[in-house]
Amino acid sequence: MKQIGILIPAILDPLQNELIHSAYNTVSRYDYDVLVITNTTNAHDHFPHNDYTTGEENIFSLIHSIKLDGIIFVSQNFKKTSLKQQIAHMIRKNKIPCVDTGGDTYGFDTVSIPQKQAVYDMTAHLIENHNCRDLGRVDAKPKTHLFWQNFTHTASRKLAGRQPACVFSSCLRRNSAQKSALYFSVNTP
Repeated sequence: MKQIGILIPAILDPLQNELIHSAYNTVSRYDYDVLVITNTTNAHDHFPHNDYTTGEENIFSLIHSIKLDGIIFVSQNFKKTSLKQQIAHMIRKNKIPCVDTGGDTYGFDTVSIPQKQAVYDMTAHLIENHNCRDLGRVDAKPKTHLFWQNFTHTASRKLAGRQPACVFSSCLRRNSAQKSALYFSVNTP
């Protein structure tokens, strides 16, 4: 049986589970099996390196010793740049066909959804189907302002020129939930 590898760090998010489940359902129709290669921590570049993290990161070197017919590399979920680079190098060295869900930074083919349309559809759905009028956005990732411009544009157009009640962004993940709760507690009738 042919085998597709999914390289993904620390599966903690329901979307990651959905990605794995969807990949399995799709490739099993073509007589492929799925091998998920993952670890339990997702260390940042500045995380103290020790025997445990080294051991965990070595799990990805399995691609040298097992026969994979293709790889789905979920690079955007890895926090450690050097680990992403090592994995990309191993994939190229072993000449394994690869699709990178995180973009083309490492030179692999990539797939993505039409995000601008997805944001439009989500915003329009909230306004049209749920009669939402005070819309807000909270995120914790830097450089998402271009992605979310469509949210503001759609909300403004659908709400007859009215701007969303809140467009809030924070690069500080640990503080964003607190700031968001404070904003909505002060600005909600």
